[in-house]
Parts: sequence; C-alpha cells; structure tokens
Amino acid sequence: MKTAELSYPLAVVLGMSPTGLFVARSLGRRGVPVIGVDRDFWSVGRFSKYVRFLHVENEGALYKAMVRVASSEDQKPILFCADDHHLHFLAKYAQALSEYYVIPRSYNKATIEMFLDKRKFYMMCMKYSIELPSTYFPSDLGEVKSISREISYPCVIKPVFSYLWRKKLRGKKMVEVNSPDELVRQYMALSSFNKDLIIQEVVPGGDELIYVFGGYFDRNSEPLAMFTGRKLRQFPPKFGSASLVESLWCQEIAEKSVALLKKVGFHGVCGTEFKLDPRSGTFKMMEINIRPTLWFSITEASGVDIIYVAYRDLAGFPAENSLSQRDYVRWVYSLRDFVSTIYYISRGELSFKEWIRSLKGIKAHAIYAKDDLYPVILTPMCLASEFLSHFVLGG
Repeated sequence: MKTAELSYPLAVVLGMSPTGLFVARSLGRRGVPVIGVDRDFWSVGRFSKYVRFLHVENEGALYKAMVRVASSEDQKPILFCADDHHLHFLAKYAQALSEYYVIPRSYNKATIEMFLDKRKFYMMCMKYSIELPSTYFPSDLGEVKSISREISYPCVIKPVFSYLWRKKLRGKKMVEVNSPDELVRQYMALSSFNKDLIIQEVVPGGDELIYVFGGYFDRNSEPLAMFTGRKLRQFPPKFGSASLVESLWCQEIAEKSVALLKKVGFHGVCGTEFKLDPRSGTFKMMEINIRPTLWFSITEASGVDIIYVAYRDLAGFPAENSLSQRDYVRWVYSLRDFVSTIYYISRGELSFKEWIRSLKGIKAHAIYAKDDLYPVILTPMCLASEFLSHFVLGG
C-alpha cells in the first residue's frame, strides 16, 4: 500500500523532552498527525512544527484530557510514551485508556513496575542469568558497613526509582563513592530521603565500552526493528545519559537484548544498555528502558526507522521490518556533549584533536533539525525554565 493511500490515525506522545521531540518528528515527517503532551510548559518538543501541544500538570486532568482527545477521533490514536514519569502514569491508567487508545501490551502495571523499580529489574536479570555488576540491596546501616568492606571501589549508590530522584541529585542518576567511609556517609545522607537504595560496583573502562540496543517488538515479542551502537561520551560524565553515540552493529548485544525481552513477552519500543567489562571480556547489563530513549534519532539516521515501524504495526498496517543499519553514523546532544568534553579535556582523558575527530560523521542531533528549527532556537528559554525549577525553586 502506498503511503499516500494510508489514513493515518493520530499519534499521542507522552513527554516532550528531546526524546518525545524525536518521536513526533519521526511520525510528523511521514504525515502522521501528532499531539505532544507534557506537564512542563517549556518542554522543548512543544515547539516542533510537527506537534499540537497539550499542557496538563496532574495525572487526573491528563487522563480526562486524553479521553477527550481520543473521543474526538474516528480511529483509536496510537500511544507512545517518551519518559519515565509518564510510564508511571500509564501504570495506573493504561488499562482504562486501552478502551480509547492502541497501547503496547507491555504498558501495564506489572511490566512497568518491573522495569522502573531497579530492585525488581535486577532480580529479574538474576532470574534469567543476565550478568550484572556486583549489586547489593541493603536494608540498614549495618548491612552497608558490611558491604563497604567487601565491595570494590569506586562504587555507586542509587535509588530504586531513579527518575523520582533526578532533582534531588541535581540531574545525576547515582552518586559515586571511593572508600568505605564515604560509602557509609553517603548512604546515611541519601537514606534520609528514602531507605530504598542500591549499592553497585562500577564496571571499569571508558564510555566507549557502553553498548546500546534499540528495537520494536510486536505482539508476539518478535523484533521488527533493531539497532545497536555505542556511547562515546555521556552527560553528566561517567554516569549520565548519552551525549555522543555512534552506530555500530554488535551481534552479541542484539542477541542478549532480544533473548531477554522475548523471555518477558515484551511488546513495544525499548532501549537496552550493556557495558563491556575489560576484566572478564563479558557484557554486563546496565539498564533497560521500555520506551524510546534520548539517543533514538540516531536509529533513523542509520536507516532503522524504529518509531515508524512501531506505529505501522500498532496501527494495523502491513508489517515492515527495519533490521539493517549503517554503521559509524553519529548522534550528538551538542550542549551537553560540550560540557562533558571540557570535563574530559581538563582531566587529560581527551585531547582537543580527539574531540574534533569525534564530531565527524554526525548525522543526527538531540534537538537541532534543519526542517524544524524552533526547538533549538527556543532551547535557551527551556533551559532557563529547567534551571529555575530544579535549582532555584527546588522543583
């Protein structure tokens, strides 16, 4: 069937960060009508020409607004979720919303909680014999003192629900510690907010040892689209989200990701992350996001159109596969990558020439797109709003 003959149902994207912005662009460029939803009025994706924006601040109002939107459509809209806060919303409301929307089967309370709750996630990995960094789940200070004497350093402390703590940790996912005394001190400080913490060893080696997988799995948990690549830099440095990514096919990462996601009967879009442990030569599982992730626009630039493949399958159009990628395509989140570059250069871990060479081959950006300039033009306003919310108003 030709694209021009298709009657595209509406797509609704929950979360208009750069991740949601890419989802909207990927579909909007195909002629799919898109509504973007966010509680943050200054979310960068709201300024895309491909988006009709819906600003809703609380869950109850969001549910009602989504019902109103779907009720005005002739076909059920296709639902995409682009951040963890909205996954939390779907854990509560997906079953009710399934009357109005086409929703991937894995957007249900049990599956969402299994992947958002890091304790449940790591226990699931252990059940299926997925290799992890050494991981501990202390229940009190006494256990932490015992762990401090046996774990290797550096190690990290992180909350079970990291997305709820981003503002408390000033955008970081975790806290690095380098000695037994520091581990005990940091645990005491963080447990004053919440005692549900995880202690985990740090897999040695640089950002370039972190490999990623992106894909879409159909209702039978078969992958219709697959991509692999590796991080080259992160922001914040060492333990953050990607700021520079390169497409690079890795059969082992693809096989490990597919095997695990098929075991849990996964249906939807996801991204996985492994780190190659230079001590053993094995890949250690770091995380799985059951949604598109920040770096997903590199998948499209590499020839793997994960979002559109997912949309077509969910909409009931004839299936399309996207399983062959171009390697050495690069994606960058320019501002964040520049900050990380300064960090690495200042520590002697990166030279100016190496930085310049690392920017060759960039075909995709987190925010910039030549056919959709308003998001990048208005990024300073969005950053100012984020700064005020996180650091001045204590949002």
